[in-house]
Amino acid sequence: MKKVRVYELSRDLGLSSEALMEIIREVGVTVKSHMSSLETEDVTKIQAKIREKKEAVKEEFIRKQHRQQEVTAKEKEREREREKEKEREREQAALAAAAAAAAPVSTPAAPRASSATVPSRPP
Repeated sequence: MKKVRVYELSRDLGLSSEALMEIIREVGVTVKSHMSSLETEDVTKIQAKIREKKEAVKEEFIRKQHRQQEVTAKEKEREREREKEKEREREQAALAAAAAAAAPVSTPAAPRASSATVPSRPP
């Protein structure tokens, strides 16, 4: 079977050699450097581990999207509730203004002129 070097596999997978070596160690294969050779069965294990990690990342991304959509929906609902409350307040203010306008206006009586003298100041 053909052996593959770590740097060749990293190039083919589009990963850095360091990142690939970390994954290789997670799988349980011992490598010293990017020049180390890998058996075909080890390459298969590594590729399976990379697929597993990609799936985990995709699932996490989808979960985050759903959470963000839920948060956005809740924020929109709160905003709608605030708008409804503002509209109710405007309606109440308009009703209060209409009631005040419809109420008879009483004018205070003009003060009567009194015949009492106003004390004057001493010079």
